Amino acid sequence: MSTRHRPARFTALLVTTREGAVLLTQGGPRPGDLPHSRIRTHENPYSAARRLAAGLNLSLAETTLLAVDEAEGCNGPQTVHVMSARLSPGSAPPSAGHCLTPVGQATAAMTPSAASRLKAVCRATILNTMSPTRQEPLRLVEGRNLLQHATKAERTRSRFTWHPGLTPPEEIPVQQTWGWLVDPHGRVLVMLDRHGVPSLPGGRPEAGESPCETLAREAEEEVQARLSTPYPLGYQQVREHGRPPYAQLRMAALLRGLDSAAPDRDTGEKYQRVLIPARQANLLLGWGPEGDAQAHAVSRIWPPRTTRPAQYVPETGLEFTEE
Repeated sequence: MSTRHRPARFTALLVTTREGAVLLTQGGPRPGDLPHSRIRTHENPYSAARRLAAGLNLSLAETTLLAVDEAEGCNGPQTVHVMSARLSPGSAPPSAGHCLTPVGQATAAMTPSAASRLKAVCRATILNTMSPTRQEPLRLVEGRNLLQHATKAERTRSRFTWHPGLTPPEEIPVQQTWGWLVDPHGRVLVMLDRHGVPSLPGGRPEAGESPCETLAREAEEEVQARLSTPYPLGYQQVREHGRPPYAQLRMAALLRGLDSAAPDRDTGEKYQRVLIPARQANLLLGWGPEGDAQAHAVSRIWPPRTTRPAQYVPETGLEFTEE
């Protein structure tokens, strides 16, 4: 049988940090990509991952197959097996030629297909760590999960500009207010819709509402959250094709409690709720450099006093006490 059109097989390693960074290549033919290596004859993706890790001076405690991506490479079709690599305690720094980069900054510098792949596998590795059973690997085509619905930003090809600590000028209308809601352990609340698309609680203001009132109402309706007084972080200017620019306010507030999950009164949808350390939140959200900056700002305002991993919020909710 001819092997001329058989896809080349690669293993790529996803290494993430508690600060929300990912390990990327520097220099070479594919700078700014995940560390990768061609799978040799008689190797499988796991053995190739161990060989790749040894070459990077990384000591792996565990590897998990996150995704298989069918893509078009420089020299024809290729199949990329993306492995999540958990480092052993005390693992040495990576070898020269690689660097740790905030995930939003990384996706902004990548090709669209590589950025889509990175967002998909970062999201998968966070969700896998919270699941009691091992999840099936994603099936990607050119980095896209064909079973995953695109976000509004992806559908409209929106462009964002983050303005920390500022309020929008009068000529830019405020159309949405979203909140970074933080528990006593420095984790933020992320909501997942029925398609698994992550977001923060928030929405459009109603007539006569202040931004604080909008966020409190939306947080109660969408994720059944009770908040302290919100703190303004800044605003994000949004540009979409065919419409004037508008502003999304970003606020932060401490969580007082989460009541039992209930359907959103507007959409009828019951969202799944996740608590994730603020610095790691953009691994799940995939919001580009703007998400990096907002997550970093939240972690500076409310630095974690204890270390708690990401977790799903129980259907019955949670109560929080100051520690």
